[in-house]
Amino acid sequence: MDEIIAREEDLQGYFESGCKPRERWGVGLEYERAGVFRDSGRVVPFEGPASVETILNTLVRTGGWSPLMEGGRVIGLARGDTRITLEPGAQMELSGAVHRGLGSMREELTAYLAAVEETSRPHGIAWLGIGLQPFTPLDEIGFIPKKRYAIMRDYLPRRGSLAHAMMKQTCGIQVNLDYASEVDAADKLRTAMGLSPLITALYANSPITDGRLNGFMSYRAWI
Repeated sequence: MDEIIAREEDLQGYFESGCKPRERWGVGLEYERAGVFRDSGRVVPFEGPASVETILNTLVRTGGWSPLMEGGRVIGLARGDTRITLEPGAQMELSGAVHRGLGSMREELTAYLAAVEETSRPHGIAWLGIGLQPFTPLDEIGFIPKKRYAIMRDYLPRRGSLAHAMMKQTCGIQVNLDYASEVDAADKLRTAMGLSPLITALYANSPITDGRLNGFMSYRAWI
């Protein structure tokens, strides 16, 4: 979206432009994971010999990915409609393509997991599908060099004391769905919000912060 939103009607028009008939609906996945070193559990940094940047560059050389650059640094990858992106604390995310069914989405996810695992293993790196970076303190996790995150880093703490924890320590899974109308979108959002507490309880997996029990089954949900 290139136009500046100046009025409520502009925002409404943007969402209305996304309405699609049922036969054109698709589904997409966004899947974030926290990188740690297998021998210590410490966070994997963005830069360095064994780092997220090293893994991205290796995938460019060996996996047919194209680099997404900012300020001369690789901050993501693209291959077709699929993206590999980074969260502020160098959490790695699959930003999947639009799929017509769950089968092709599963194939995309499986191929991504295998490629990242193969590239990470020689560096002693593991990727955890959990809600929170478990062992490294917040102030020891750096921000990746992305302009948008620099703006968020300064602004979001004014809105909440856990802003930097949300940015640098947390991981999540998002599902993207199409909609036919405002009513359809509202129904899907309402359903998702109703299911969220149940899903959080079923898959609660962030009881550790800074290497210690934090008193929550899902500290990610609290954040």
